[in-house]
Amino acid sequence: MTSIRFAQGAFLHARQIREWHRFAICAAQRRSLPPLGSLGRPCGIGVPQAAQVTNLCYALASAFASLHRANSTMRRIALLVCALALCMGARAEPTQDAKTLMTERGKLVLKEDFDQPPDKQWRIAAPEWKTEDGALKATHLPPIATNHGPVMEHRIALGNAIVQVSFKLEGKTRVVVHFNKKNGHLCRALIHPDAFYIIRRDSGGDKGIRLDTRETPIAPGQWHTLVVEILGTEMVASLDGKEVLVGTRDDLDQPKAALLLESAAGTAWFKDLRVWEAQANPNWAATKAKLLEARQVSK
Repeated sequence: MTSIRFAQGAFLHARQIREWHRFAICAAQRRSLPPLGSLGRPCGIGVPQAAQVTNLCYALASAFASLHRANSTMRRIALLVCALALCMGARAEPTQDAKTLMTERGKLVLKEDFDQPPDKQWRIAAPEWKTEDGALKATHLPPIATNHGPVMEHRIALGNAIVQVSFKLEGKTRVVVHFNKKNGHLCRALIHPDAFYIIRRDSGGDKGIRLDTRETPIAPGQWHTLVVEILGTEMVASLDGKEVLVGTRDDLDQPKAALLLESAAGTAWFKDLRVWEAQANPNWAATKAKLLEARQVSK
C-alpha cells in the first residue's frame, strides 16, 4: 500500500506526468536520463536512490517503448505501470525494526530517514551537516582540536523511550546519541572505532560516569544499527544486535527534553532515525540475567 500511495502522489499534477513521460522515453531510447529530483520527490525517490534503480527503469521503459505506437490509453497505462514499479523498486528495502531487549515499542513519536535536509525542528548547534547520498553527513570542521564536533538537537518530551538509528564511521570518527533533560545533558551512547559506551553525564565540567563498556572494533565504511532503550533507572544499548550494554543509575529516571546527534574527529553518516515510547518487556529480568551470565563466561 505504501508504494501505491507514493505512485499516486506522483501523478497528482500534469507537469509531473509529463516529466515521467520524458523520463520513460529517454530510458527506452538509452539516452541520458533527466533528473529525478522534482518528479521523484512525491514518491520518496531521491537522486541517489534513482541511481540504484536505473536498470529497472531501462527494463520497464523497453516494454513501454514497444507500446509507443499503440493508442494513447495503452501508452498511459504502460507509463503508470513503469512509474509504479520504479517506486516499488526504490522502496524494496524498507527500514527494519531492530530487536529490543528491555522494552517493547509503543507509539512512534519521531521518524527521520535523513534522505532530505532536516526540517526546522532540528537545531544545528555545531556544523557541519549535509544531506548526501540519501543520508545525513556530519563533518567535524578543522581545527578539530578547538572546534566542537557537529551537533544537532531535536526538542522532544520523552519518558521511557527507544531510539534506533543507523550510522557509518569514516576513519577514527566518534558518534554520540544524547538524551538531554530540561537543564542539560542526561545520558548518552558513545561509539568509538574500537569501543562502545553508555554514559551518565551532566552538562558543564562533568566528564560523566561510564555505566557499561564493550571494547569491540566498529568497522568503518559500513552501516551499523544502534538501539538505545531507557526505562526508569535502567539504560540498555545494543549495536548491530550483537554487542549489548546495560547500566543502572537512580538519576536516569528523569523527564527527557531533547535528543541530540553528534560526531567528532572526522566524518560520520546518519540515517533511519526512529524514536518510540517504551513499555516494559516482562521478560527483561530473565534476558538480563542471561546477558550478564554470558558476559562472565566470555571473560
